[in-house]
Amino acid sequence: MMKRLLQLLLVITLPLFFVVACGQDEEPVDSDESTNGIDSEQNGDIIEQEPEEDLIEEEPIENNTEQDEQEVVEETVSSHSVWLVFSDQDVMDMYRVPVTVEATESELYIKAFEAWIAGPKEDGLVSLLPENVSVQSVTIENNIPHVSFSKELLNANLGSGTEAMLLDQIALVMEQFGYNQTQVLVDGEISPSLFGHVSTDTPIQVDSIETYEQWNGQ
Repeated sequence: MMKRLLQLLLVITLPLFFVVACGQDEEPVDSDESTNGIDSEQNGDIIEQEPEEDLIEEEPIENNTEQDEQEVVEETVSSHSVWLVFSDQDVMDMYRVPVTVEATESELYIKAFEAWIAGPKEDGLVSLLPENVSVQSVTIENNIPHVSFSKELLNANLGSGTEAMLLDQIALVMEQFGYNQTQVLVDGEISPSLFGHVSTDTPIQVDSIETYEQWNGQ
């Protein structure tokens, strides 16, 4: 009877002994390592690469410098034949004389007046201008030339007849270029009268320069 009880105890306890022994041999699983491993795999699955920023295509900057710049046209100096009108030495009549001026097209009017201010080269003709007069500008406004002289023009000692001659000579320079009236100015300003005899607040009107006789050295 005792023998059977010992056998029965051995049968019951032997399996429990093996279970306990096997449990001691197994190393405990580190919960952190396990979790980290899982997290790493999970993170590897869910981490998405951040999208690259959209590249902004910059529009090419066009160089409009050449388009904006005005084309510079180089003018050439050439010889121009013009007529100038001067008084005779007795200041009784006026005559025209041909002259040649070297100028570009844009400065032709100025150069013509500069030749007139320089005076006649012909014997028997005189200038009615005082010294140191200069032409400042020639502009066309409403198809009427506006010719401005320096203030020295007012130093001319003229009577009514010679004042009219002087103003006509100015206007006749522009008449040959197609303008039958010219506004005379001093320092860019219009005056009621330059010398007190002839009105100059309106343009001076003249006939064709061809109505004047050409000087032949009389």
